[in-house]
Amino acid sequence: MYYTIVRRPGRGRGDLDAARDAALAHLLPLVGVSGAAVAHDEDGRPYFAGRPDLFVSVSHGDGLTAVSLSARPVGIDLESAEAIRDPEGLSRRFLTETEQAEVASAPDVRRAVLGIWTRKEALGKYRGTGLAAVLGDTTCEADFHTRFFLFDGVEYAVTVYGEGEPEYRPFEADFVIDNAAAR
Repeated sequence: MYYTIVRRPGRGRGDLDAARDAALAHLLPLVGVSGAAVAHDEDGRPYFAGRPDLFVSVSHGDGLTAVSLSARPVGIDLESAEAIRDPEGLSRRFLTETEQAEVASAPDVRRAVLGIWTRKEALGKYRGTGLAAVLGDTTCEADFHTRFFLFDGVEYAVTVYGEGEPEYRPFEADFVIDNAAAR
């Protein structure tokens, strides 16, 4: 299971697709594949036509795109801390009691909520159900892989969920995430 993060020049559909395709061109050779075309199922989830042995997940956030690639189902989410405007309110409204306890004991509430939110989003993508279907699920016990990093002075979290330890493969030499900063 691999993932990478790429910078995106804009927010238009073409920019999103170009960032995803650039990330995949970087990751696909790691699994011995070149030129696999991305299609979308009826729910909008990406997949590789004719390649049931490969799974892909994509997340876009504030100038960045994260892509994960695996031989098993995988989910990825990328969010900026700026997206978490009211961490206490979000926690009360959308997190389980166990997750709320995790937030309450954290030294940085916004960061804790950011990490949990990306876990929920990654789980929804992994299951193929979306966020709404997993809001009631506690994400504390599962094997999520969350990393925090700075981009243009803003903190981000990226979470990958799937079987095994994901390997971060930097797309650009100057864009490196500290893999020691796990949740």
